[in-house]
Formats: sequence, C-alpha cells, structure tokens
Amino acid sequence: MISAQKKHGRPVSFDRNKTIQTALDLYWRQGVLATSLNQVARMTGVSKPTLYRYFENEDGLLYDVLECYLSGNVDKFECLEAHENIRHGLTEWFEQIITAWTATDASPHGCLFCDCLHEIDRLGVKSQSLIKTYLSQQPEKLASILSIARDKGQLKDGVDVHQAALYLSSHVIAMNSMIKMGISTEQLLSISDLVIGSIVR
Repeated sequence: MISAQKKHGRPVSFDRNKTIQTALDLYWRQGVLATSLNQVARMTGVSKPTLYRYFENEDGLLYDVLECYLSGNVDKFECLEAHENIRHGLTEWFEQIITAWTATDASPHGCLFCDCLHEIDRLGVKSQSLIKTYLSQQPEKLASILSIARDKGQLKDGVDVHQAALYLSSHVIAMNSMIKMGISTEQLLSISDLVIGSIVR
C-alpha cells in the first residue's frame, strides 16, 4: 500500500492492488470502453487526480489491469510441457481454459483479454502494445512445443508448426466468442478435440 501525501493533513493510503482489482471487476461487468476513471475513483473511494498520479490515464490503468490479469491467466503451457504426448497436453490445456472461463464464479464468463482484443483499435497505445506483444508470444511458445512433438512423430504429416500454433491460438480466442454465445462446455470440449485432431496423429 502506498501513501499519497496531501498538501495538508495526514497522508492518504492508496492501495494499488485494490484499485486494479476494482477496475478489473468493472471492466468485466460493464466492458472496458464503458468504464471511466470517474467510476473507478468512486468505487475505490480515491480521487481522480490520485488515479492519474499512479496510472497517468485510463490507458495506463487498463495496461496494469491487463498485466495483472495475464499474470494469473490459465492459458499457460506447463501442462503442454509436462505431457510426453502432445495430444494429452493439448487436451488438458483446453480443458483448463474452458473450465476457468465457464466457472460458476466467473462473472461474466469468458476472457477479459479476448474482450479487449475485439476492441483493440479503440484502446490506448500502451494497452494495444501489451495485447500485440502477448499475441505474438503465445504462438511462438506453442510453435516451440509443437516442434518437439513433431520430432517425436506426434504431428500429422505436412503440419507446419507455426501455422498450427496460430490455429491453436485462434481457437482460444474463438472460444471466448463461443462462450458468449452460450455454447455448452461439452460442445466446447468436442470442438477443441476436432481442432487437436486436425494437427495431431
């Protein structure tokens, strides 16, 4: 917790993590573009100038929220690297994502990052840069993992690992839209199996 010094009187405590979590909750409930610094200030009980002092502007706040969100995101790659067989790894990877995005305590269902991606042209420069960086890193990591699976003979003949990595990443993004459409968990798992089967032996 940080103390913001007022011109007169005692320092005012500023809880950066609480502010980020509050903003994240607002982004979830009503959308990034519909959330203002005024609302965040009102919900956190801090002044708008204080938010500007610590986040610079709305783009700076969204950037920090997305960094926090992505640091705890489930689409990591430990399960892919833990399995000897890439099919088992991809199956678990998709299951983890689907379970997290459709959990009963997820409000709303889906992925905040994917929601921001759909609005990327209307976001600030910092947030755009973070989203684009993350989008480039995920396929690169997937391609590296798929290369190992290819060397083990686990991929279908002729599969390009870079194109396959982009395909898998695109499916993750598409799942967010399918969840918003009300596609069931069972259907999401079945569709993911089809995606895996198009790449893996």
